[in-house]
Amino acid sequence: MVMVNKTNVAMDVDQSPKKTIREIFNTMVYGPSYENVSSATEWIKNKEPTFFAYIDNAKENANGLPTKLYNAINNEELCTVHVPEVDTIQKILSKCNGKKSCLGGILSKDTESKAVPLLAQYFHYYSSFAVTYSEEEPNWKPEGVAIGVFSNLNALSNLGLMLAPALAAGYNVVLQVGTKLSIVTALILQIANKVGIPEDAIRLIPSDDDELFPYLNSDNVAMLTLFVDLLNEKIPLIVVDDADLDSAAASIAEVSWGYNGLSPWAVGTVLIQENIFDTFLNKLRTKIQSTKMGSSHDKTADLSIPSQESREKITELVEKAKRQGIEVFQFDENLSTPALLIGAKVQTKVLTSDDDQGALVTTVLPFRTIDEAVKLANNTRQGLAASVWTENIGVANEITRKLQVSNVWVNTHGLTSADITMCPMKESGIGYFGGKEGFYEYVQVKKSSATINISVPSKAVNDAVVSAIRGAIASQKIWRNMPRINKIRLLQKFASFIDENRKKFSSDLSEKWLESWITSIYQCISSSDKQNYSTLHYGYNLTVTREPRGIVAIETKAIDTHNKKTNFNCTA
Repeated sequence: MVMVNKTNVAMDVDQSPKKTIREIFNTMVYGPSYENVSSATEWIKNKEPTFFAYIDNAKENANGLPTKLYNAINNEELCTVHVPEVDTIQKILSKCNGKKSCLGGILSKDTESKAVPLLAQYFHYYSSFAVTYSEEEPNWKPEGVAIGVFSNLNALSNLGLMLAPALAAGYNVVLQVGTKLSIVTALILQIANKVGIPEDAIRLIPSDDDELFPYLNSDNVAMLTLFVDLLNEKIPLIVVDDADLDSAAASIAEVSWGYNGLSPWAVGTVLIQENIFDTFLNKLRTKIQSTKMGSSHDKTADLSIPSQESREKITELVEKAKRQGIEVFQFDENLSTPALLIGAKVQTKVLTSDDDQGALVTTVLPFRTIDEAVKLANNTRQGLAASVWTENIGVANEITRKLQVSNVWVNTHGLTSADITMCPMKESGIGYFGGKEGFYEYVQVKKSSATINISVPSKAVNDAVVSAIRGAIASQKIWRNMPRINKIRLLQKFASFIDENRKKFSSDLSEKWLESWITSIYQCISSSDKQNYSTLHYGYNLTVTREPRGIVAIETKAIDTHNKKTNFNCTA
C-alpha cells in the first residue's frame, strides 16, 4: 500500500509554471509517420540498366564510368549511373538532326506540394505556345538541338524552365543532368514517351562534369542553357520593424533550409532592423527549436536531415565561425544541423564562394536605416530575387525600387508560377526564364525576303524627332508616376496628331509607315488596358491593376423600430 499526501500534491500543481496556448502549440510533438518508398525503390532497381547515355537506342550496352548511388536513409545500394565519355557525347550530338553519391535529403512532401506541381505548370503553360506560335509563324522551324545542363544543385521544377519551352518551340533536346537528379529525369522521360513524345526527342546524359567542350564545338547545337551555378550566392530577406514578426520568423527556416536548400530562392542572409533585432531573434530561435527534422520520407517532418556531405560542410563552417567569435545557433550541435550565424557579415569572413554552394547556413544581420539594408542586400553577386517584410507600402516600394534583383516578394517568399518571368541580374545569369519571354528565348522570327524600302526623313523632321526623344527621356520619371488613364489619353492625342498631319509627314515618311505607326499606338493602348493574371500555387488567381477601376460601395442596413422601416445607407 502507498500513501499519498494530497495536500502536498495540490501545492506542487499550483506552484508549477503555467503555459500559454501558444507555448503549448509551439512545443507539441507528433509521433513518426513515414512515407512508403518501396514502390520508388523498386522502380529504380528495375530501371537500373537504363541510367546511361545511349547512342542509338536504350537497349544497347551501358557505356561510361559507373557511379553507384545509395539510399540516404539506410545506405542501401540502389543503382548505378553511367557517366559518358566526351566522345560518347559527341556521337550523341551527331545523331541529332539539324544544321547548326547519395539520394535523398529532400522531403517527399516538398516534392509533392512544390516541385512537381510547378514542373507540371510549366508543361501546361508552354503547351499552348506550341499551337499559337505555329499559327503566328507557320514557316518557323528550329535548326539544331537545344542543350540543357543541370547540376545536382537544382530543384526538380527547374527542368521545366528549359525543357518545356524548348519542346514547345519544336527542338530536339539533350539534357546533361547530375547523377543524383538524373534518376527522376529518367522517370520524366518515361512519362514523356507515354504521352506521345518520340523517344529521340529528349536524350539524357547523366554527368556531374560541367565541361561544355562537346556542345560548344558542335555545329548541331542551336541553344545552350546552363543551370550549373544557381547557388553561387543565396538571396536576402529583409525584415522592417513594422513587419508581422511572427509570420516572418515562421517562414525563415523553411525558405532558408527547406527543399534541402536547393530552391533557386533559398535565403542566405536575413537582414533585421536594429530596434527589433533581439525581439525578432528570440522569436526566430523559438520557431526553429519547435521545427522537426526527419528523414526524407517522414511525413511529419518540417525539414529533412542534411546529407552526410552537407553535414560535414556545416560542421566546418560553424567551427570556423566560432573561432572568429561569431555567435552560432543550431537545432542540435551534436547532429550538425542547419545553423544561424548571428551578427556579422560572415560571407567575407567564413563563407567562400565554394562553401556557400548548398551550405545550410544562414547569416542574420542587423541594419539601422532602409538605405543600409538595401546596401547590405545588394552587396552580393546574385541578382535573382529578394523578399521584403513590412506593413508599410511606401517602405516596400522604396526598397523594391532600390534592390538590384529581378524579382521581389513582399510579405511572402518564393511564390511563383509558370507565367511569371525571371530575368537574372549580375552573376545569377542572363536571359529570360518562365513566362512568355522564356518561350521567345527559343524562337527566332525569320524575316521576309521581300525588299523593304526605308525613307530617310529630312533634317527638320530628324531634329524634331531627336528633340522629342530627349524630352521623353527627361520626363521618364513623370511618365512612370502618371496614372494609366492619363497615359492612355496622351497616346490617343498623339495618334490623332499623326493622323491629322499625314500630309505634312508624307514627303518624308510613306503612307504605309504612318498607318503602321498609328496602328502600333492603338495596339499599345489596347494592351495596357488588359488585366494581368498570375496563377498561384493554391489555385487562386491574383488580378493586378494599377489604378482604381470604379467606386467601392459599402451598404449598411439599419432597422428603424419607431417607424418600422428598414433604412439602407451607402458609403462610396
